[in-house]
Amino acid sequence: MVSLLLFRRGWRISKNSSTLLCRSRSYTTPRKVSKPLRILFCGSDDFSVASLQALHSLSQDVPSLIRSIDVMCRPPKPVGRGMKILQQVPLFHAAEALGLQIHQRDTFSGWDIPMPDGENINLMIAVSFGLFVPPRIIRAAEYGGLNIHPSMLPNHRGSAPLQRMIIYGTKSTGITLQTLDDKKFDHGMILAQKRVRIPSPNSITYPELLEYMTPQAAEVLVAGIQNQVYVPPLIDVGQGTYESNLSPDQLIHAPKILKEDRHINWLRDDAVMRITRRHRALGPMYSMLHVDKDEVRRFVFHDFEVVDRPAAVAEMVSKWRTGRWFVNNSKRMTTSKDISGNQESIHDGSSLPSLTTADGKRVSNETEKELLAAWQASGKGARSQNDETAFASFLAFREKRLSQGATDIPPKQSVFHMIDEASSGDKVPIFYVEDGEAIIVAIKDAGLRIKEITVEGDKRKPASAAMRRYRKRGMWKLQFRPMSDGTYRWFAEHNPAFSSDREREKHYQWRESLSQDRKEDEEDREIWFQIREDKRRENDLRRQRKERASGNWKEELKVVKEQKRLKRRAAENEEKEREKIKEDLKRDDWSPLLLERHREFFPEAAVEARQERLREREEKHRQMVKKTQGAEEESNGKDEEKGKET
Repeated sequence: MVSLLLFRRGWRISKNSSTLLCRSRSYTTPRKVSKPLRILFCGSDDFSVASLQALHSLSQDVPSLIRSIDVMCRPPKPVGRGMKILQQVPLFHAAEALGLQIHQRDTFSGWDIPMPDGENINLMIAVSFGLFVPPRIIRAAEYGGLNIHPSMLPNHRGSAPLQRMIIYGTKSTGITLQTLDDKKFDHGMILAQKRVRIPSPNSITYPELLEYMTPQAAEVLVAGIQNQVYVPPLIDVGQGTYESNLSPDQLIHAPKILKEDRHINWLRDDAVMRITRRHRALGPMYSMLHVDKDEVRRFVFHDFEVVDRPAAVAEMVSKWRTGRWFVNNSKRMTTSKDISGNQESIHDGSSLPSLTTADGKRVSNETEKELLAAWQASGKGARSQNDETAFASFLAFREKRLSQGATDIPPKQSVFHMIDEASSGDKVPIFYVEDGEAIIVAIKDAGLRIKEITVEGDKRKPASAAMRRYRKRGMWKLQFRPMSDGTYRWFAEHNPAFSSDREREKHYQWRESLSQDRKEDEEDREIWFQIREDKRRENDLRRQRKERASGNWKEELKVVKEQKRLKRRAAENEEKEREKIKEDLKRDDWSPLLLERHREFFPEAAVEARQERLREREEKHRQMVKKTQGAEEESNGKDEEKGKET
């Protein structure tokens, strides 16, 4: 019993200090004591708003811990049509509602850290701020700076970690509280971390993930402030985690989202996964499609739903490969004779019919496979001498079975295509079918159902209506050609025999069927496009003339860049000279030459100098008047004397 009491007393923690007594050894760590915090909080979006509100609540509950909070955010930016409306960042409205002091800056150059109530800021906190905090600002705060990053650092360093997690299919992430590094973003000492599992990683969108991570980030920040992890000596808790043991090549970077990240590549093997993930992370996606031989427009696709690949597209491709309806997957075209014999042309806009019955109903690909298996099981194919007789035998068997109503056949479906451009510069068709007001785009192993599309220069419309307007019959010629690696791919080229007279007539009839308001809108849109195309051609011609006029245009470009650099340097030197003159004038050096050359810097001194010059001028004028009056009196006196003598 005594030994048990001694053992329990050996593991006791002192109330006055962080002392752990373990048997005969004692380990003592000094308790961290923090001064009352005067915080400069830097942020911008909704992710930082939650952290600011949590800090403000903590300051109200424990006023001895946080004495004041100043907020720094970016200035408002012009938005809307014509860029006439100034929009504030969300943090500005949150700080204004809390009654906090707000500082708006787009740069730290020439800005000194504020002093609320005459005392220095002793801690900086940056949450989704977007600006790099310079070392002089960090050193001005006694406890330096803290930052909240929504990932398990050092993984997913960068300005868009949440979007990149969805794009890469990450299933687990975390929240990191780190110090502000004075050289790079997201390279500070890790003071606290919390691992978080992403809910529904295969379907979650960026707004949902942001809403899920925001309150947890605020909790980690408040816990770090309460535990005073910012007080020296700092303890690095990032050592020994899974992410810290990854090599630099294994770490995933999360760079800023660019315009190219929203561009759709329909031809990739993983196109379905890539497109759906990027749509959940970035929102609407776009593709640059050819609507004419020399005209490309941006098509914005607003939604994607993964569905089965349209059977009509698969049947059309199979028909093209064998040159017939009959599908024989074991046959391969290896000789040039076989390839040339199977190359034909398909013109856009025409319906590419799938396998149909006599009454116009379409036979699905699964039904064809069932019919083919039944024909082979019947043994009739074995008695055929060649492919032609085998195909005729299959057709007779197929028509007989279909006439008996052995299979339910869905209605006929037409295949259309849009013309995209591959990375190699070749034009390629992307096949799709209409599904009511939506369209289903055929990718490698699946289909993407799209409901709404916005075409450049037009308003948002149902997908089928938007695509139908730019569908021109016979403009493009399609070919199924082999690639260098032995695989086959569709290619498109402009049909030289295409005539737009029929299209013009069709468009004219469509215009006549519109109401007067719709006609005016269409005319305005066509005029706008014509102006834009004329300006583009004019710029191209001007650029071509310049290139023809100067063969060595690269050297001239270098000269122009050097001239611009010298001009910038001269402007910087002039600015430095002006600043120096300002400093000289502050020392009451009111020299007339400086006042005359740089009067815009010192209006009061300029007025005083001007008044002094006016007084001098008036004095000179009075003296001149006196001299002229004296000369006149003297001349008058001489004239009087001469008159008396005469």
